[in-house]
Amino acid sequence: MKAIIKNILLCFFAVLISFYLLLVIIGGGFKNKNFPLEEIGSDVFFAHRGVTNTAPENSTGAIHQALIKGFPAVEVDIMRTQDGELILFHDENGIRLLGEDIEISTTNYEEIKNISLKQNGESSEFKVITLEDLFKAYESNFVFYLDFKNEQNFELKTFQQVNQLIEKYALKDRVLIAGSNLLFTGYFEYKFPDLLTVLEGFDAGKEWIYSITPTLFRPDFVAGFFKNVDASHIEKLRDKNILSRKIIYGVPSEKIQEAYCEYGITKIIVDYDSSVEEILNRKNPCYN
Repeated sequence: MKAIIKNILLCFFAVLISFYLLLVIIGGGFKNKNFPLEEIGSDVFFAHRGVTNTAPENSTGAIHQALIKGFPAVEVDIMRTQDGELILFHDENGIRLLGEDIEISTTNYEEIKNISLKQNGESSEFKVITLEDLFKAYESNFVFYLDFKNEQNFELKTFQQVNQLIEKYALKDRVLIAGSNLLFTGYFEYKFPDLLTVLEGFDAGKEWIYSITPTLFRPDFVAGFFKNVDASHIEKLRDKNILSRKIIYGVPSEKIQEAYCEYGITKIIVDYDSSVEEILNRKNPCYN
C-alpha cells in the first residue's frame, strides 16, 4: 500500500514539474522584463475607493471628490455580476453597502442598479455604477487602479470584455488591472501584454514568487500592505529592479512620508484626510 501511495505521489509531482516547465517555455524563460518607461508617472497617489468622507465608497460622488481634491489616480473595486456586468463594488455580499442580503456574483445588475448605496448605514443619493460608466465619465481625469475582487468567477470572455473596454476608451496606459491570484494576472499579462497588471499580496517574504514566474506571465507592478514592508523587502525589490513598480496600501496618513521618503515607494493607495490633501499639494512629499 505504501508503495502505491509513493508511486502516486511521484506521478503527481512529475506532472506538476512537467506543467511548470511547459509554462516556463511558453512564458519565455526568466529573462529580465522590459518595462515601458513610467507609463503612469513616477509619483502616484491613488484615492482608495475615491474620497469617501462625504460619499459612499466606489460611488460617482467619491470619484468626483477625488477629482476635486487633486488626486491623479483612483483605486476602485470591481465585482462581476451574474449577468456578466463589471461593477464598482467591494463586498461579495450586498448587506453592508446596499442593505440587501444578496450575493453579488449570483445577482443580475438590473436587480441592484436602482438601489441606493449606503454610507455608514445611511442611504445616499448614489447608485452602483459599471466600469464603463466610470470610464465614460472620467476617462481623461485619472489613472485607474482596478482591484478585481472575485477573479474566481471570471470567464474567458470576461478577460476579453475588460480588454475591449480599455481599448474603447483608449486607456491602456492609464489602467492597472490588479488581483491577488497569479493565474489571473498572469493570464492577462500573457494574453494582453499591452495592458498593465498588478499582483497584490506581494509582501516581505514573497519575493521568490517574482523570481520563479516566467517573463511573459510577470506582472508590471507588485502591491502589498505597508505593514508588511521592511528594509529587507526594499533591498530585494531594488535587487530585482522593481522598487519603482511597488504599490502599497493600508498606509496610515502619518506614515505616508516614511513610505515615500525612507523606503522610496512613490506609488501609494491612500485614504483621504486633511493631512493627505496637504501632501498632495506639495511639490515634494518629503518636505513641509
